[in-house]
Amino acid sequence: MGKREDLGDMLVVADAKDTPVTSMIAKGTKPTNALFGWPVDDEAKPDTDGVADGDPASDFDDLSNRAILQGRIQKFRSNPAVSELAEDVSTPAGIASEFARAKAKSITKVKRSIEARFCSDGDSGKVGTTNTTRGLGKWLQSTAQSDLPVDAAYRTPAGAIYSSTLAGLLESDLLAIMQNIFNNTGKKGSWDCPFGTALKALVSTFSVHDPNVSNTTIVRRFNAPQSDYELDTKVDIINGDFGTLRLFPTLFNGWNNTTKAPDSKRGYILDMSDLKMRVNKAPGFKPLPDDDSGPRGVVSAIVALQVGNPLKHGAVKAT
Repeated sequence: MGKREDLGDMLVVADAKDTPVTSMIAKGTKPTNALFGWPVDDEAKPDTDGVADGDPASDFDDLSNRAILQGRIQKFRSNPAVSELAEDVSTPAGIASEFARAKAKSITKVKRSIEARFCSDGDSGKVGTTNTTRGLGKWLQSTAQSDLPVDAAYRTPAGAIYSSTLAGLLESDLLAIMQNIFNNTGKKGSWDCPFGTALKALVSTFSVHDPNVSNTTIVRRFNAPQSDYELDTKVDIINGDFGTLRLFPTLFNGWNNTTKAPDSKRGYILDMSDLKMRVNKAPGFKPLPDDDSGPRGVVSAIVALQVGNPLKHGAVKAT
């Protein structure tokens, strides 16, 4: 005798990835063109020479340190659709409307697509009528980009980018990045750091003793309150002479759109006050005409990532 399947009244969703970077970035002004730009400037260097009494002003200072950085917008889209029977006849567990569920999933997909693009190594570009916006991996590099290259004076220097092996990363490497940023900006920073899972896990071992170092016991002492029966080994905040890093995990850094997977060893050190999401069109749903096949529509957004001054940021691009 056949048995009826017992479906609960709740749909279990296994995928609950957050979008931390785009959730933290402030919105900038609305771009009115596919190509947009903003000025960056640097202060003049000090001059400690004296001025002779009675010497008239003749040699004037060159204060033209200004440059223009540019970016491109990008359109993101997902097309939800269900059949007529799926919407009007089928009643899967926990779903009152298949199309409402499809719309919600499409909105989530578009938001994650924006997050993945912003955190990727994708460069800006224009092929035909298709524009792409530059990801953090391309914004934060010491060499010139292929499209709309950042002025050499404002590129993220190699000293602010860790590019050796993940296993070789030390606390001193992260502190060196902070120092390098300070050397270029002159200000102590407070950086938000989305780190891939392998990188975040590695940094948390900075609080764990490793006894196997050439038969020498290295003693490391950490003073922190411990609850009964609880061992806390994570590292979420690193305070140094030149500022503070706040670390949190992400699943979108270095996103590879071919493999649909992130780079778990990638990390960004971001001054969030310097980043802007330029929104021409926020994610939203638009229904399409009914062709008697079932409800359908479009969820789309048009946005761009603006990195005001790449000198204010750093990156871990571990191999």
